[in-house]
Amino acid sequence: MSRSEPRRRLFLPFVLSGFAGLVCEITWARLLRLAFGATTESVATVLAAFLAGLALGSALGGLLADRLDPRRALRLYAWVELAIAALALLCAFFLARFPEAYAGLERAAEGGRLARCLAAGALLLPPTLLMGATFPLMVRIFAGLGSPLGRSIATLYAANTAGAVGGGRSPRGWSSCPGSGCPARSSSPPR
Repeated sequence: MSRSEPRRRLFLPFVLSGFAGLVCEITWARLLRLAFGATTESVATVLAAFLAGLALGSALGGLLADRLDPRRALRLYAWVELAIAALALLCAFFLARFPEAYAGLERAAEGGRLARCLAAGALLLPPTLLMGATFPLMVRIFAGLGSPLGRSIATLYAANTAGAVGGGRSPRGWSSCPGSGCPARSSSPPR
């Protein structure tokens, strides 16, 4: 096995991670649109939660990755990806039921728009925080393989971004996933 073989095997999971991340983002925005009735508000909420989670997760993941040897970082990376998948599915489940929950929240809280954005953002923070932690963990793994750091970071970032582009081009997101609550076609909510 060549020295670059382990690195090549790690790219596919990171491409798939990027793909899944954008599928999640699109699905969550579509589900929130059903609750909010406004595309701009739902997309802004998801985007803010997504970027906040990536930033915080990257910072915390970097602190953690520095303390791990490459093998432990690889094991943790696998567990983090599994946790992301579970949390992403839970988010889709809860966001599909968000319109009913939101109706009660809006009655209970003044400033309902802000309350619903904060509630939805808080729901999305755990999986996006873990998404942010994947990059520093993967960099730690590659550094342990003796890869040149600059090229490794650039290649990892490109692989994850390429996956995200594919996920962004996925026309249906999770709408074909039974129980996701996401309609197969985007339509305006009833008025």
